[in-house]
Amino acid sequence: EDGDGYTKFTQIVMILKQVAKKHPDFKIYVTGHSLGGALTQLLAFALAGSKESADLPKPIIAVSYASPRVGNKGYLEKYKQLEKEGLLRHIRVSNQGDIVTVSPSMGFYQTGLNIHVAEGKEVEIGYCKDRSLMSQLNTNALGNHGLPTYHGRLFISRNTTAISMDIEELYKKYT
Repeated sequence: EDGDGYTKFTQIVMILKQVAKKHPDFKIYVTGHSLGGALTQLLAFALAGSKESADLPKPIIAVSYASPRVGNKGYLEKYKQLEKEGLLRHIRVSNQGDIVTVSPSMGFYQTGLNIHVAEGKEVEIGYCKDRSLMSQLNTNALGNHGLPTYHGRLFISRNTTAISMDIEELYKKYT
């Protein structure tokens, strides 16, 4: 809480409401990498599902890179419900060989529409697609977690069609 008794979440919502008054057509995007990707999922979930933020523009759009798993089965089901209601959209980019994206491995789940990149391959896209820890083990974990590797594997000519689609097109095609 700040000195006025407002939580950080309430402060964020208040600022977003001020922006919405000045710019009624704006959209809310939340993005992050690694721990920032986990926080992206949590903030987007809260903004999409909170009564406090009910009058903010929807859907809340989350784009996360290299995010660890953040929620249990109940969280996953509520996340899916918010997506189904059109209140939330989440593009989650994961990289082959990045063990952060499958951690923690027990009792936690990935959310959103996954765009999975791998060296020399076209992206794989799937809804709530999760991978096992064993499938991600490798000797270059740090190199596979960095944004330069993600960028180099995502923004290549063979992926032009997929990365040219807007979020609603991706959701319509893959969910």
